[in-house]
Amino acid sequence: MSKTKEEVKLGESAVPLDNGWTAPRVAYCIANLSRIDLYLQTYFLAPYLLDVVGLKPGLTGTLLLVKQIFDAISDPLIGHLSDSTRSAYGRRRPYIFLSAPLLWGLWLIFWLDVVQLHDDQMSLFAYYLVCVLMLTVA
Repeated sequence: MSKTKEEVKLGESAVPLDNGWTAPRVAYCIANLSRIDLYLQTYFLAPYLLDVVGLKPGLTGTLLLVKQIFDAISDPLIGHLSDSTRSAYGRRRPYIFLSAPLLWGLWLIFWLDVVQLHDDQMSLFAYYLVCVLMLTVA
């Protein structure tokens, strides 16, 4: 039984909760899947680099720090570039269309097992640093 605004007690939501699957909810969920790379990098990048790749903890921490600093610098620059772009397709669409295949290609390259680099920690660091920085821009 739903309550009217007068019947809502302190601490309860005045907005009725709808648990049904509506088209806008599904659209937001699907759009959120496009950032799955961000979630995977956030939660699984360090364990992957440490446990699977075998990168030393100091180099893994340095890689993550450089990634965050690079992201803090590149995001405003890319945003300014996107804001000042004028094309027949709009400001954002050319970048979306160009970055989608680049993102998927880089994503596949990132998860490759680079067996020939396993003996050299600095080569592994450089390989994954370039991959992570390019994924950050894409």
